[in-house]
Amino acid sequence: MPRLRLETRCPYCKATLRRGEWIELDIRLAGDDRRGRLGLSPYFGDYRIRPPFDIPEQSVATFFCPHCGADLTIDGECALCAAPLFLLELESGGVIDVCCRRGCPGHALGGIQDPAELRLLMKYMQEADE
Repeated sequence: MPRLRLETRCPYCKATLRRGEWIELDIRLAGDDRRGRLGLSPYFGDYRIRPPFDIPEQSVATFFCPHCGADLTIDGECALCAAPLFLLELESGGVIDVCCRRGCPGHALGGIQDPAELRLLMKYMQEADE
């Protein structure tokens, strides 16, 4: 099955966030002074990360744009675990809200306008249900 790669950008400065095969964001762990650059898989439904240091499961982080430094946290909470969410824009239109808790699969896509992306997303979701 083809994979849906999400091309993302900062909702504030509009800079592209993908570097090579990763979406790169700056993070700060809650209750911890550690900061670093985290890599997220750009593929929808792929939860792999490239952490800058050990991040324990269930840890909550704050995510920042590596270009302008904006805090990407938004109002609202994850429907699965009640942690904060952060927002990324999709370069083709739309947004993705992502849970800030390590190990939580909570995320939501919205406002996708590209018909090819919508078809691929629908196909992905149908095959995941089978």
